[in-house]
Amino acid sequence: MSGVVQEWFSIAEAAILLGMDAKTVRRLISKGALPARMVKPGTSKPMYRIHRRHIDGFGRPVTNAASISGE
Repeated sequence: MSGVVQEWFSIAEAAILLGMDAKTVRRLISKGALPARMVKPGTSKPMYRIHRRHIDGFGRPVTNAASISGE
């Protein structure tokens, strides 16, 4: 889909965009330093999504999300 801007990112995608390890992103979420929405609660390893504005808030703007999602 051309022209669609991705707003929510997985931990793995956010880690790539932020230039850090996924474990670091998980730690930031658990400490409350990186806001995220839990999308799979009640499991041993909850799934989160991080909004673009919070990734941008870390000083690394998301410019080409299509390269992350493989489009």
